[in-house]
Amino acid sequence: MCAYPECNAGQFHDPGLSLRREVTCIKCKRKICSFHGVIWHTGMTCDQYDQHQVEDIQSKNWISKNMKKCSQCQRNVEKNGGCNHITCTRPCGYQFCWKCLADYNRIVSMGSHEHR
Repeated sequence: MCAYPECNAGQFHDPGLSLRREVTCIKCKRKICSFHGVIWHTGMTCDQYDQHQVEDIQSKNWISKNMKKCSQCQRNVEKNGGCNHITCTRPCGYQFCWKCLADYNRIVSMGSHEHR
């Protein structure tokens, strides 16, 4: 199957006939990886692509464990010390509680019960 969603042409690649993993789709003529079933990973061997996938998963895991999304702009924010009062980067500038993501200005004006 072609890895390009707008093409999706069916095709068969027999790994016994060729060691070549970079193949050209018979319909759209674009390059795909017959081993991984993805758009051809230009500049990377299949082994390098595998390593890149592992590193990508590790990065995503680190981000999910160490960062939170700003409730206002959805950017990832990292707390690298200090108190739980966080101010998102510019131009957003939203202030929130690191632990519960509640609006910090509401906490200050309405009281601690505003924590979620």
